[in-house]
Amino acid sequence: MMLKNRDIKRIESKEREWDLAIRDAKRKFIKFWNRFKLEVKKEKDNMIYGKKPKERLDQWWYEGVWWVKIIIIFFALKGLFGGG
Repeated sequence: MMLKNRDIKRIESKEREWDLAIRDAKRKFIKFWNRFKLEVKKEKDNMIYGKKPKERLDQWWYEGVWWVKIIIIFFALKGLFGGG
């Protein structure tokens, strides 16, 4: 069965729509990922150069609190960009 010219054009139009939608989603994800990496780096720098506890258990707790903060930032940014 041969496709008619209008059917071919309709299929090509749908392919272009999908390509644009995928490109937009990739752009948003890359923007989100770059912001997330920047926040992680900033928080880790605060951990590195900030005053840390001396005891091992306190250090684990300190780092755990920072990871919770990073996760909160992650979900806040995810909600900001509508990635629900």
